[in-house]
Amino acid sequence: MNLNQVTIVGRVDLVEFHNGKHYSIVTSPAIDAYSHPARFKVVSDNPFGQVNQTFLITCSLGGIVRPRNYKDAATGQPRVFQEADVYFNVLTAVPHTQQQQPAQKQQ
Repeated sequence: MNLNQVTIVGRVDLVEFHNGKHYSIVTSPAIDAYSHPARFKVVSDNPFGQVNQTFLITCSLGGIVRPRNYKDAATGQPRVFQEADVYFNVLTAVPHTQQQQPAQKQQ
């Protein structure tokens, strides 16, 4: 894997086609029973699967930072917040099956 690439395991929840690109919402498993699963939007030139299928997706990272002006509620002074949008561009996507964890011994 190269720099600025990431591999995601996730289930496809939604697929949309817009301006010649396929946009998929992917949910990755939560780290543990107390965490929320992460959700991502990935962009691809071609569809790579159906809703409810799980994939191993390698993506290149992209993004922009935009200034957003706002007024500080406490002081009334104008401020600028740097808002970031991160993009995941699909390089490869292959079906993924969860590997079973070995059963733990009972004592």
